[in-house]
Amino acid sequence: MDTLFFAFANDPLNPLPTLQRERDEISDFLSPGEHEERFNMHMEETATRERIAQYLTGFRDDIVLFHYSGHAGRDALWTREEASRAGGIAQLLGQCPKLKVVFLNGCSTEGQVKALMGAGIPAVITTSAPVDDRTATTFAIRFYQALSSEANLETAFKLAKGDALALNANLDIPLKRGFELPDEKSEKPVWGFFVQPGRDNLLDWRLPQKGIERQYKDFIPNQLLLDTLIEVLAPYDRQVRHIKEDEAAGDTIDLSDKNVAVLNCLPGPVADQVRKLLALTPDEKEQGYDRISPDRLQQLSLTSTIIIELYTDTLLAQLWEAKEKHPDLELTETLKKSLSRFIQLRAPNLTLHDYLPLIQSIREALDSVEYPYFFKELHQHHPTSPFRKACEQLNILRHQLIEGDFPSDRVPEACRQAEKSLATILRELGFLAKYTLTAVQMINAVKFRHQEKPTFSHSLVKLVKIVGGTEKKKEDLDEVMYSRSVLMLKTDNAHTQFLNLSPFIIDKHAFEKGPSERPKLYFFHYYQPMEDTYYFHYAYKPDDPLFPVSEQEYPMVTAQFDAFSQLIFGKPMAAVLEKIQESNKTTP
Repeated sequence: MDTLFFAFANDPLNPLPTLQRERDEISDFLSPGEHEERFNMHMEETATRERIAQYLTGFRDDIVLFHYSGHAGRDALWTREEASRAGGIAQLLGQCPKLKVVFLNGCSTEGQVKALMGAGIPAVITTSAPVDDRTATTFAIRFYQALSSEANLETAFKLAKGDALALNANLDIPLKRGFELPDEKSEKPVWGFFVQPGRDNLLDWRLPQKGIERQYKDFIPNQLLLDTLIEVLAPYDRQVRHIKEDEAAGDTIDLSDKNVAVLNCLPGPVADQVRKLLALTPDEKEQGYDRISPDRLQQLSLTSTIIIELYTDTLLAQLWEAKEKHPDLELTETLKKSLSRFIQLRAPNLTLHDYLPLIQSIREALDSVEYPYFFKELHQHHPTSPFRKACEQLNILRHQLIEGDFPSDRVPEACRQAEKSLATILRELGFLAKYTLTAVQMINAVKFRHQEKPTFSHSLVKLVKIVGGTEKKKEDLDEVMYSRSVLMLKTDNAHTQFLNLSPFIIDKHAFEKGPSERPKLYFFHYYQPMEDTYYFHYAYKPDDPLFPVSEQEYPMVTAQFDAFSQLIFGKPMAAVLEKIQESNKTTP
């Protein structure tokens, strides 16, 4: 049986936490495949030169992947304080006829790669100084997570590269078809994916998969999704609660009634993506969103992205407020790096950006000054391992679909797993239904002679109840909200509180001449400093062409971004990105 061999050169008396984390998380991702007898997995946790040689010799006919993690030099691997020469290891690996790729996750340089390629190893992935342990470990974990999700080698490498760049934007991690390295006297780091000339087909290799013997007659798309939504939304909505109670009593509820009930209590951008999955319109049914299909896979992943974006933008708005009220709030370098990554140029497609590190960093900053969350439920909610893994799995899925790296025979199982992942996300963030996403179109001050203080008449459009139209109303309040903004509202004891989500979420129609019955929401996508332009994607159709926002046409939006950047980084947005780009150019 195909075998994956992992050698971790850890000292049992003084283990490195990063190596232990790398071993544990890789094992978590790959163990299900081993359990299903798709491949064997052997892990040497405290590898020695002798043990590596014995295993490579004894199982050479079965090894398809070799992974080493630990200290390395220009031409040696260090195992338990002893050096294993690159040539010797390369010769042993060269005798493994099924070997596809060698992954050296240590300070390896050109001597290692040259020896391996010279021995005929088809592909080599290497890391090298000055890569820090955390970045190298993150790279390896995401690589094997992607492989375990049926990604091919090229897609897994690109996803791992994205995570590494999120931690250190100065890195250069190429995929080289052919073998080109600096000369032996060069100190230039070697980190990349090197493929033997003429072996490009290897990039499509993936881990052995289980057979397609499972029948899907018992799998009904949307059943788990709808059951989960009814369960998590019932505490916040009377109609959904009645449906749950009636079903528990044995009544049969019409499917269309259940669909409308759950959609009408979700925030508009989220509800619209879920609506496509439920396929309420003829066009959506024709597209195949409600049945096993690649389009449904795409929509499941896109729905999760919109939910996480809304979550992230809310925390960004809270960070702005917290920093204004607590000027002494110290923002960590990790948070600043995550923020700079968030605002930098990203893919033309809806971003594949991993929001979880940014979410975690913002929450740590807010917790450090005990700042109250606008979403009160966040005091109890901390992203759990299932939640995090569900987000990551759907992100990998979207990447595979964009790259065209998804076998058609895997679609049924992927639909089942993707719906399960989306249900996990909704289960933990279902409390969003308790809050109301609202666009402020106009505010008028109202004051008569008999009044001591004015009241403020707000023209609001509440972005809920997408089935049957949005709710537009006027509301008189004692305090003024923010003009031409998108707010998150909550009402406690007849008192309305709000959080301004602009400029991270904007209503395009609020800045155009003439009234509009329906707002047009856009989510921030990236900032392009060379053009001094912010790009947004349409919240309801994120894959539509991006919407550019410049100072000339939308000065109120760009001014808010500069104010946020000045507060967080101490300089306008353009200056922040210019410094990052200059740093990238000067990095060897």
